[in-house]
Parts: sequence; C-alpha cells; structure tokens
Amino acid sequence: MMHTPGPWVFSKSEPSGWGLIVDSHENIIANVNTETGPDIPPLVSTKMPCTGNGEIMAAAPDMLAALLAFEKAAHLGNVWDDGSEACLEWLAASDDAVAKCNAVLQRLRDAGVIAHE
Repeated sequence: MMHTPGPWVFSKSEPSGWGLIVDSHENIIANVNTETGPDIPPLVSTKMPCTGNGEIMAAAPDMLAALLAFEKAAHLGNVWDDGSEACLEWLAASDDAVAKCNAVLQRLRDAGVIAHE
C-alpha cells in the first residue's frame, strides 16, 4: 500500500469550519472539521482544537520520513568495530534522522500545535 507523497499542507477554510489537507499538486488528501462547540463534536479529539489535528495529519509524510531515517540509523548502529567508513555512514544517517525529526517538530511548533521549548 502506498500513500500520496508529501509535502502535504493544511489550510483552514473560513467560515465553513472545514480545512483541507492537500498535496503539492493541490490534490485533496483529507477534509478536516475544524469547528468545535457544544453542538459540533470534533472529528478526532476533544482535548485539542481540530485545526491542530489537521496540522498534525498534514505533517504525516514528514513524520514517516523521520521514522524511516531513524530506522536506517538504527540498522547501522552496531558499526564501532566495522571501521571508520561504517562509523561515518552511521553518523550521517543519525544526523539526517535528527534533522528530519527536528524539522517536523519545528513545523508543528510554528503552526501552534505544540509549545516552543
């Protein structure tokens, strides 16, 4: 099973109360109910504004890339006895994984989904 490649972008539609997650070709990935209130149950969570859920869903391709990068680094992890070239490959994979994770976290912080630290 494949997924639509990223990047994905979330945009809230005012005043409809719906947001769209679209890919780089403007294809709709998902509709997200962004309204909350006593008569409108949020689509995913009552503890987070639904706009935040849309931002998190739109970051899914970036999160997947970060996970795959960490998986690669983990597979290369036992290289200390394999020579300097193997160590350098592991260090590069680890740096890539951390950079991708930091980019996802920054994206969600910039969108106001998680707090800045």
